[in-house]
Parts: sequence; C-alpha cells; structure tokens
Amino acid sequence: MSELFSLHGRFVQLLPLGTEHIDELVEAAADRSTFAFTPVPWDRHRMTTYVEWALAARDRGDQYPFVTYRP
Repeated sequence: MSELFSLHGRFVQLLPLGTEHIDELVEAAADRSTFAFTPVPWDRHRMTTYVEWALAARDRGDQYPFVTYRP
C-alpha cells in the first residue's frame, strides 16, 4: 500500500477512506433521492462491506478511495 494522503482545496477536502467513516457515510446515504443512478449502500452492514472492499482494493493498489468533505 502506498502512503496515505489527503487533498485540500478551496471548496472540497478529500480524505483517505477508512472504517471510521462508515457511520457518516450511512447517514449521507439516507436520502436515496440523490442516488437514483448509482449503487450506494443504504445500511451499516452493506456500507461496511463496501468500505472493506474499497480498502482491500487500495491495499492491492487498484484504487485510492477518498471521502469528500466541505471545508
């Protein structure tokens, strides 16, 4: 795995995805109207599975998942 890093801009902050973000991601996914065309996990179990999959892909070097925050 490469070194973790964050990206900070004027309008958005990207932080490395981690299991500590699961509850916030579940909360953000509660409004299903914004995810009509995208598969987004809607409960804690499915979100945990999704995050663990993304972290395994990062460990393999296949992707670098971030969470997005407004500064």
